[in-house]
This record gives sequence, C-alpha cells and structure tokens, in this order.
Amino acid sequence: MIKKIRRLDYKSWITGLIGGAISGGCSGLTAGGIVSFIDPKDFGVSWKTLGLMAGVFVTGAITGFLQRLSQSPMPTVVVEEIEVPTDDHSRDAEIVKTETQLGGGVSVTTETPPSPEPPPVEPPAQ
Repeated sequence: MIKKIRRLDYKSWITGLIGGAISGGCSGLTAGGIVSFIDPKDFGVSWKTLGLMAGVFVTGAITGFLQRLSQSPMPTVVVEEIEVPTDDHSRDAEIVKTETQLGGGVSVTTETPPSPEPPPVEPPAQ
C-alpha cells in the first residue's frame, strides 16, 4: 500500500529568508565603509560612522528579508509517497516518490527505486 504525506519545507524557506537579510545587511556595511573612504573628514573611524553603518545594515537587512519574502511568501510543499508494509514480515516503510511543488504549477518529482529484499539469514552451523 502506498501512502501520501504532505509537508512544508520550512528549513529551506527560513534559510533563504536569513540569507536575504544577511546579504542586505552586508551591502549596508559596504556602503558605510565606502562613505568613510570618500569623506574621511566627516565620516572617519568614529562612533558617528559606526552608527551610520549599523543603521544602513539594519535597513539593508530588512530590505533583503522582505525582498526574499516577496519572492517566496510560503514554504514549498513536499509530497512523499511512502510504501507501507502490509504484513508483519515485510521490510520497514520506505519513500518511493517525492514531489516538491515549487508554486506557479511547477513541481519536481524524484523517484526512489525500492531496495531489494535482504537475503535470508541462516542459523550458524554447530
């Protein structure tokens, strides 16, 4: 018997959101560094420059996070078909097919061939 299980792929989704925030924040640090390079008289290495860099970092991180959220507002749906044993002597359940729905009607299907039955174990000779 084959059973379908649906789940949301939160791990990839959250990783993407964090990556967007880090990317935006790094561009903010770069902007602060360039400002101190272009105008060292007003924005040299000081608390004023560090405050500017922190503000631009936070703004860039929020912008990167929201941009990534607009590209992927929800986690993708993963559908797994699992072969469930019908009797007590069968092997454990195993994944037969995994379908990832990417949104917009696009889905990716991965099929896993069932593993062969293990050979019977004979008792040791005495």
